[in-house]
Amino acid sequence: MRTKHIKQYYDFLLEQDMMAGVPGAPGGAPAPKLEKYKFIFLVKPEDPSVPSRKYPDGSIIAKYPCYSITLPDLEKWVNSNVISTDKLELNPSELELKRKNIVQIVKGDKTNVTKDDKSFIEKLKNSIASDIIGKREVDIEVVYATDRNPTTEHIDVTFIKLPEK
Repeated sequence: MRTKHIKQYYDFLLEQDMMAGVPGAPGGAPAPKLEKYKFIFLVKPEDPSVPSRKYPDGSIIAKYPCYSITLPDLEKWVNSNVISTDKLELNPSELELKRKNIVQIVKGDKTNVTKDDKSFIEKLKNSIASDIIGKREVDIEVVYATDRNPTTEHIDVTFIKLPEK
């Protein structure tokens, strides 16, 4: 017995799908989603702008607004907002370093915000809080144990803590 009319199962699926799943075909697979970087701006939990609860053991749970941004949006914002001004004269190599620092801080690759970067991070915070860029996500609960180290159960969020004055 010959099997000349039996075809591959994959061919059957393509025929039923009308070429929807073949990369490069018209009406093919959708573009891949861009990765979102989630982050929160940490302030002291005693700050009145942060809703918090204090427990008898000394721990505190504070709710912070969470924001997200994609890398292309962040890079576009950084290139147009991290610029040299009359107050802060920066040469091109310093500007490039500042831009790279801001991107690394938001991505979570760099943890220390220097005093030089503080003004740019505050500018980013204002832009995101006023919905110019980025997106507001669900608030994140941060637990401060008795040792005052912030922790959360959300593993995909970056803490951005501005340096004290």
